[in-house]
Amino acid sequence: MDIIIIDWLSVLIAAILYMIIGALWYSPYFFGKLWMKYMKLTPKDMKGKSWRYVTGFICALILALFLSVLQAFLQANTTWDGIFVGIGVWIGFIATSHFALFQWSSKPWGLYWIDVGFFLVALIIMGGIIGA
Repeated sequence: MDIIIIDWLSVLIAAILYMIIGALWYSPYFFGKLWMKYMKLTPKDMKGKSWRYVTGFICALILALFLSVLQAFLQANTTWDGIFVGIGVWIGFIATSHFALFQWSSKPWGLYWIDVGFFLVALIIMGGIIGA
């Protein structure tokens, strides 16, 4: 087995971009108000939850790290290769697993599209950054 070389800077940048995309995606300017409506939350419910950004960033780092490992195994060495891997991860893991969960939940399907849409955009950008 070949040695896998991780570009830690691209992993860090991808994780930071994941957080920025999430902050924008779920902001009131994009899908935040609709997401809160679907989740039956109010702005007051969101107060004092800043510790979730820390755990979210840790999860983003782990996602970026394993996306980097997968791309190394697949020898995805270009931006387009990385984008393709990101889309593949989204189709194979995110969209399908979320679909399976949502079909059994009582949550509105609009919430599904908001959440999986975020992951699609995030994984495309993360894959492209790591592949570059």
